[in-house]
Amino acid sequence: MKIHDLFAMAVSNLKQRKSRTLLTSIGVMIGCTSIVVMVSIGFGLSESMTTMLEGMGDLRTIQIYGKTDGKQMKPGDEKNFLMVPNVSSSLSKTAFPNEWMTGVSASNDRYKTDWSMMAAVDASKIKEYGYEITDGSDSLISTNSTIPILVGENFAYNFRDTMRPLESGYVDRWVFDENGMPSEEKTEPFFDPFKQDLKLSIQNPEDLNASPYTVTLHPVGLMKEDYNIGQESSDGFVMSDTDLKKIIKEASEKFGIKKPDETVSQIRVKAQDIEAVEDVENAIKQQGYMTSSMRSIRDSMEDQSRMTQMILGGIGAISLIVAAIGITNTMIMSVSERTREIGIMKALGCKTGDIKKMFLSEAGMIGVIGGISGLILSYLISIGINYITYSMTPREESFFTFLFTPGNRASVIPLWLVVFALIFSAMVGVISGLIPANRSVKISALEAIRRE
Repeated sequence: MKIHDLFAMAVSNLKQRKSRTLLTSIGVMIGCTSIVVMVSIGFGLSESMTTMLEGMGDLRTIQIYGKTDGKQMKPGDEKNFLMVPNVSSSLSKTAFPNEWMTGVSASNDRYKTDWSMMAAVDASKIKEYGYEITDGSDSLISTNSTIPILVGENFAYNFRDTMRPLESGYVDRWVFDENGMPSEEKTEPFFDPFKQDLKLSIQNPEDLNASPYTVTLHPVGLMKEDYNIGQESSDGFVMSDTDLKKIIKEASEKFGIKKPDETVSQIRVKAQDIEAVEDVENAIKQQGYMTSSMRSIRDSMEDQSRMTQMILGGIGAISLIVAAIGITNTMIMSVSERTREIGIMKALGCKTGDIKKMFLSEAGMIGVIGGISGLILSYLISIGINYITYSMTPREESFFTFLFTPGNRASVIPLWLVVFALIFSAMVGVISGLIPANRSVKISALEAIRRE
């Protein structure tokens, strides 16, 4: 029997029993929908977790903040990590020695801060560090006696007004509502550090009573706050590592003290892809460095997401098992009703294998019909779930844009899940039809013809 004849006969037999075929297909549809919707919710959860982690920082980044033997990291150490397989970049940050006290003042010393987060970076690679400049330039190349710097978005809030009492000398950038929750509004600082030169003061670490060494800082760019890159982007400033070396050298000569050894406060290594982070981090640790990354958090969240998907998929699979039982029952009834037909087919010389294929084809088609219907219903339910998520929070984007934006959706149906659900539904139908198909070929042709 040819395939198209087998297909045509299966379709004809199913049409003759429309109600039974419809009800059995509905069972498969419910089972398929349950699996797809449940798993899609798990994928939506996983996608949201990934987006949340990406918002916390580049998942490929590994922070190196010291050595396990307690020794300081030195300039040039970052180049060693470029030899590690799957490393795309390695950047270092330096700062003033810990024992040096620094302060910044402005407007004829009226506004002062005794502490500020600063970082010195390679001026030729400023874009690689990821600082986002919202105003001005990112060029840290010195052109005159002043030192060009990038100032953080909230740098001004570190300053106090020395003309005011201490309790009112600072501006709190946070505005709280009647419930004590921070609002989106911000208070204005006393001055704008981006629009005037600042004065950096460095104390003699061996004689705190000595006159400080001062340097003029000229803000050239305003950074957007991003703690993933560094705290200096919020309430600190960034200068060239060349200028930092110059300041330390001149200050040491002025104080008549030995210039401190150059050290690196932090090294940031970026892997080529997320999958390589674990191997890169382990290789760096083997070299005797202390590291931190988002890998441990990501791994635990991925494990949780996979467990959630398995649980949700298992719940949905129960419905499909019930549907499989329904298909088996339907096909057994069909074999019992068509005993005489089977006998005639055998008497005419039809092969038992073709008879078996006929019943398996019918069972498989019920599974395919239920699978296709289940996928259509799954997409409708998924759209409904995402629309509820969309409507819960006021958004500027359209629902269509929201629906195709990764990280926003509560339900995600990937293409492979569609293919898997369709094949799985068909296989459930075929497997469910094995028992009835085997029963059909065991029927005696003579007895079947005699049966009324």
